[in-house]
Amino acid sequence: MTARAASRILASRSVSLDGSVGATKREIAGVVLLALGTFLSLGLLSFQFGDGTLVGPLGRWFARSVFALVGVAAYCMGAALVVMPVRAFVGTSVGRGLGEWAGYTGGLLAVAILLHLVAGGYRVDGFSAGGLLGEYTAEFLRAGLSTTGTALLAFLGLTLALIATTPLEARHIGVATTTLARLTWKGTRTAGLQAVRGGGRGASRHSSRARGRRNR
Repeated sequence: MTARAASRILASRSVSLDGSVGATKREIAGVVLLALGTFLSLGLLSFQFGDGTLVGPLGRWFARSVFALVGVAAYCMGAALVVMPVRAFVGTSVGRGLGEWAGYTGGLLAVAILLHLVAGGYRVDGFSAGGLLGEYTAEFLRAGLSTTGTALLAFLGLTLALIATTPLEARHIGVATTTLARLTWKGTRTAGLQAVRGGGRGASRHSSRARGRRNR
């Protein structure tokens, strides 16, 4: 065996060893994240809809803290912590760089803002649907941009976050938004036509009754 052959064998063994160590680390990280996501999700469900003791006092404190920060958007964190391990188990990294992590953070903030704008009156243990982060950020932006401007900015941030963290492209989101707008318009139009027809029928019935009384 020549020196070159021996060095190649050693190099291949070191590469395989590094690969197995990296795979083991990814699997361990995946298991930890999966357990944390399940723990958080159960704690949130118990805190919001139960007495908060499903996963013990520590779970209640953890769920309450996360809910206080981002409100109902905390379920997005729980879902992400459950989905991320899938990437670790298939051999990919949990995060693909700073841009993706920034997308996760920005998307979470955008969802919290939208939740506060839509359901700001909903409270759990004194915290709004968007949590403290969503509430304060939304109110700060609302003071300068109004509710509509704040909603548009949050929707823009959510769109950019989806592009940064998923295989979706801008055209995919545009198609989905257009389809949703069309369905909403059709539903609103149908409901309006039914209301107009119902009002017309009621008016005709009222007029016929009035005529009958006059004839009497």
